[in-house]
This record gives sequence, C-alpha cells and structure tokens, in this order.
Amino acid sequence: MLTLTGDDLIVTLDPEQGGRISSIVAFGEERLISELPRPSSWGAFPMIPWAGRIQHGKFTFDGVDHQMPINHPPHAMHGIAYTSEWQAVDGHTMRLDLVDPWPFGGHAIHSAHVDGNTATFRLEVHAAEHPMPAMAGWHPWYRKPVDLSFTASTMFVRDSEDIPTGQVLEPPPPGPWDDTFTGMSRSPVLRWPDGVTAVVSSTCDFWVIYTHPDHALCVEPQTGPPNEFNTSPRVVEPGSPLVAEMTLVFTR
Repeated sequence: MLTLTGDDLIVTLDPEQGGRISSIVAFGEERLISELPRPSSWGAFPMIPWAGRIQHGKFTFDGVDHQMPINHPPHAMHGIAYTSEWQAVDGHTMRLDLVDPWPFGGHAIHSAHVDGNTATFRLEVHAAEHPMPAMAGWHPWYRKPVDLSFTASTMFVRDSEDIPTGQVLEPPPPGPWDDTFTGMSRSPVLRWPDGVTAVVSSTCDFWVIYTHPDHALCVEPQTGPPNEFNTSPRVVEPGSPLVAEMTLVFTR
C-alpha cells in the first residue's frame, strides 16, 4: 500500500490490487466503495490499455486481427490493468508491464500527488518497440448517498449491446445513465450529505457516467469512447506515451 496524506485528505494506492486507488478519505469519511469480491466493482481502478468495452473483444490493428478475453459477456471490458499486480516504483508511483493477453507489449505508469485537499492522478501508456492502439482512464466507485451535477453538450447513443452507434444526442437527456458524454463545459461536482464536495476535472475529453447502482456512483474520465479500437483508435508511438490526468478537489 502507498499512502499519501494532505490536510483533510488521505489517498491510498494498492499496487497488488490492480494499481488502483483503493481509498480516498476526505474530511474523515471514506468516499470510495471499499474492497469487494469483484475487482471491477470497488475503489478507483485504472482502465488500461483500453477503457470501457471492445465489442466482442475483437479489433484489427495494422492489418492483424486480435481477440481479447471476454470478461464481461459479450465484450472485453476495462482492459487488463485492474486485474494485474503492479510494482511500486516509489511512494506515489506504480508501474505495470503489459503482457499477455495484450499482444503489443509496452508498460503503464500510475502516479498520484496530494497537496492540501487536492489529489492529482496521472496515467501513462508507453509503447515498446512498435506503435500500438491505446486508451486510458479511471473507473471510480464513489459512495452513495451523493449528488452529482455536471454540464455536457453531447451524449453518445448506445445500441442493444451498449456499444456507441455513432449517433449523438444534443443536449443529453436526464438520467439515470450508463452513458458516454463529451463537451464537458462544467466539471462534475459530487456533493455528500455531510457537506463535503469534490470537483472532478481531467485532461480526458470523454466521460462515462454510471448512476444505476443503489450504493455507488461512477464518474469515469477516459481518453476515448467505448469501442474506440474499432472506430478511430488512438495510436501510441514508442517514446511518445498516451497521458491522462485526473484531479479531485475536496472542500467542506
């Protein structure tokens, strides 16, 4: 475990459990869902080397077909990093070498910094010797009861398999949601009943908002929409990593 402490903020990273943010205690209360049996349902885990769904786990890159394991039938979901054991590099940084079933190699870095009541997180996805497709993002599970407010211009339309169709809705309809948004003109704000708020900002242009569970709320910044590997994949070149950042500012 790696623990970072600020004024009224304690952030814990867990290299052994998927390199995730396992705990955020702000103003004396835990703000994330604690450990549960399924690795996809707690903390705030990094989604690498893809975020969200790859339809049926299949994609083609540079003329070669690839099949990722189906871990959320009928799709491959959230990458391989959150079920892997990372290595601590120092007191605030973790590293993961990307190996099978990922066919391209490379490695990932997840780091965190706490200053006062602000936590900043950074993900890097590095290619090895050859270009590869890549995505990155975080999947936080914030504890309910919590209110959410944000302003986005666009929401992606999903098909019956929860894959974006290419169509969008402008403006987005009201929730509940399990949807992807862009054009975030006002950062998501979380408000708990004890008067604590968290403003979530990110360098990512895409946000998945998941409000259905009774116990948790997910606000997921990511570098691309679900199934991006089959639409317009971002290509990472050796020596030029994909970088994403997320910042949480807590106040009371």
